[in-house]
Amino acid sequence: MSKKKKYIVLITAGLILIALGFSYQLLDLAGNLISLVFINSGVIIIVIAVLNFNHLGAGVSQDEMTRKISARALSYSWLLTFALLNILFWVDYLEILKLQTQTFLTIAIFVMLFSAVIFKKLIFNIRKYE
Repeated sequence: MSKKKKYIVLITAGLILIALGFSYQLLDLAGNLISLVFINSGVIIIVIAVLNFNHLGAGVSQDEMTRKISARALSYSWLLTFALLNILFWVDYLEILKLQTQTFLTIAIFVMLFSAVIFKKLIFNIRKYE
């Protein structure tokens, strides 16, 4: 099995574990601990696979432009997450929707992760066509 295929299998396995954890939680098939174990295991497997993939030189090559795009995407992601945290605070404070700490943190983490990736892709596509 080639190294690239090995990392794709590991990332897929991580995504399957995360999906299992979410489905267990949503369908109430198991306790919270089991769901968290599946989700955390999936995230750990994905992070290790991506880090090893990039460490071996098979990942994205970085130049000055890529670093600038990444920095700008992370800045936008941070700003969006900050605004979302403020909105969630006021929603909870005004008792429009009662949020638990776990829900609050989960929303913030996923918005931060996904918005960074989305902003990076958007900025890269804008730069590519300029």
